[in-house]
Amino acid sequence: MPVALSAALLGIPLFLQEQNSVPGRSNRLLARHALRVFAGFSGAVPFFPLGRAEVTGNPVRAEIVAAARACGREGPPETPFTVLALGGSQGARAINTRVLGMARRAKREGAGIRFLLQTGAREHEAVARSAREETLPVEPFPFTDRIGDWFPRCHVVLMRAGALSIAEAALFGRPCVLVPYPFAADDHQSGNAREFCASGAGAWLPEGEATEEALWSMLWTLGGDRVARERAGAAALSFSRPFAAVEAVRAALRLSGNVSGRGARRMYRKGLPIHFVGIGGIGMSGIAELLLNLGYRVSGSDLRRSDTTERLERLGAVVRTGHSASNVPADGHVVVVSSAVRPDNPEVVEAHRRKIPVIPRARCWRS
Repeated sequence: MPVALSAALLGIPLFLQEQNSVPGRSNRLLARHALRVFAGFSGAVPFFPLGRAEVTGNPVRAEIVAAARACGREGPPETPFTVLALGGSQGARAINTRVLGMARRAKREGAGIRFLLQTGAREHEAVARSAREETLPVEPFPFTDRIGDWFPRCHVVLMRAGALSIAEAALFGRPCVLVPYPFAADDHQSGNAREFCASGAGAWLPEGEATEEALWSMLWTLGGDRVARERAGAAALSFSRPFAAVEAVRAALRLSGNVSGRGARRMYRKGLPIHFVGIGGIGMSGIAELLLNLGYRVSGSDLRRSDTTERLERLGAVVRTGHSASNVPADGHVVVVSSAVRPDNPEVVEAHRRKIPVIPRARCWRS
């Protein structure tokens, strides 16, 4: 909120991204100052001033988009029927409990179903012990930041109705059974579930109605029959927006006038690299990832390697560890620095020596 209001006061173009079908209060208040609101769900549009919002879908990490593209519509073998059950990064006891109950029923009845269960770190040990000691058809894991490796292994997804989780599952064309988190602000997860399922891509139940029996029946109805599963999967794929980030950034640049401005021509030339000093920081890495998604050449450096720098490398960035004048590309076109980078940083000194523009992160989109 403070950053957005400061942008409005300074005359800096403001753009908002609303993930959910029911917008948060901050975005509702800020929308009057924004040039455009990029919405993940069409249900959010009426909450904003007329003509101010457009539906672009929710941005998903580039490596997940790539994994979905590589997977295509391929799925696991027809049997056993495989359900990926997700409770979010913290897990969801309600989902864990119901999955264990359904797994016990599957064992008791000899049903051909298995569960890949993201338990959350707190409950993983207990769930794993139950699955092991009772020999249940459950493969538990605490959490993963490589969720793109798990969607291809399932036929159907059982999860909450978080906006980004729905966006990810849709990219893989996976039908979903959704149990919205009942305490989400303004019950926005129910709105997310309602819009997604109205497309034919799944089914949903409030948590109070999502008994083991109800979920068991819903899972088999949606995914147990191949024809029904493929129909729902096609609807999920149609709901997906793999280029949401690119569409939003292009629209923002166009609406703010940067695409045709002299500064944009100087900075956003795809043939020459943009170099980030301190590329592993949260703000710098976000800008770098957006530019990579748009097809630009990106290089950078940071004091140490991290999951963030490794992700950027997988996306195509050239990242060096440590700061050195030699890190600046021979054909470097512009150098972007964060506020933490000192003027005597060797890469900044080298850029000045070679008369390469050095642009603060906060101004890089306007320069």
